Amino acid sequence: MLKKNKNTIHPLCTRCVKTCKQTVSVIMLTCEMFEPQMSDDEFEQLLNDMDEVTRQADVLHTRVNRLIDDMQEDVVVTEDDAIPDIEPEGDER
Repeated sequence: MLKKNKNTIHPLCTRCVKTCKQTVSVIMLTCEMFEPQMSDDEFEQLLNDMDEVTRQADVLHTRVNRLIDDMQEDVVVTEDDAIPDIEPEGDER
């Protein structure tokens, strides 16, 4: 069996992140599964974007918790409100 190394893998496959590497003996012009590798700059940008999304999520989490706390302070349950009056059905005299 032919061992696949850098010299035997098809050039298109060497630029792809998928694991389905083909040998140079395969005649291939395009590949529908081709997914290019990410450059270092693209990876750094992705990390920066993820940091920004995390920061925004933290801000939203803080705002939601503050709103929940405000709503809970506004709602005061009295003893009369806690137990609803139950009227008997069909017994209207």
